[in-house]
Amino acid sequence: MGVPDYIVGKHIGQNRTQAYREYFELTGMMRDEILKNAEEIMESQVDVSNKIFTYDTLAKSDIANFSIGFMTSCCARLYGAGSGAMRGSIISKDMQPLVVKNDKDEIVAYSILYINREQGYAVLNNIEVSRKYDGKKEELKIIYEKMKRCAVENIEEYNKSAKVPVTKINSGTSPNWTAVNEYIRANPQSSILQAPDFDNFKYAGSGS
Repeated sequence: MGVPDYIVGKHIGQNRTQAYREYFELTGMMRDEILKNAEEIMESQVDVSNKIFTYDTLAKSDIANFSIGFMTSCCARLYGAGSGAMRGSIISKDMQPLVVKNDKDEIVAYSILYINREQGYAVLNNIEVSRKYDGKKEELKIIYEKMKRCAVENIEEYNKSAKVPVTKINSGTSPNWTAVNEYIRANPQSSILQAPDFDNFKYAGSGS
């Protein structure tokens, strides 16, 4: 009839041999990808133990309150600048030691929760974290979230029987008084939630 069988003038198609070869190439690539993903999953499962943390509230008589200085540089030394914080967390009815533990039940983070019973606010002292987590952003984020949950849970329990419930929670900062005073001058409407002066609890003659 004079009409060509193919619009481009020739047959274009794929033979079975080529189709089989492409199929096996594709399944081979899929197999390699699956094995790679499985390997990554296994590695992540092995490493997941490093990301398992629990929060805990220490009894004031817990020996860790005395020995916590092995992992911190300020808030829990038995003698010196941190002795006030350490002693305050043990003897004050308004302070509660909080910790985060790893999967081996080792303390990896420590903080002190202070509750002002008269004015209804709480301050979570700066959190000391084991140096082995330096630079490990994912783990640090989990640790800080656990510490916050511990503080909130303690406050919720406290509020069940409190005459003046806690309605504000803040986190402490290093006492750089120049920066604090400059902030107050720049923001006169802001209220600073005052935490206790740990120096009032230190040993006589110890550092400031």
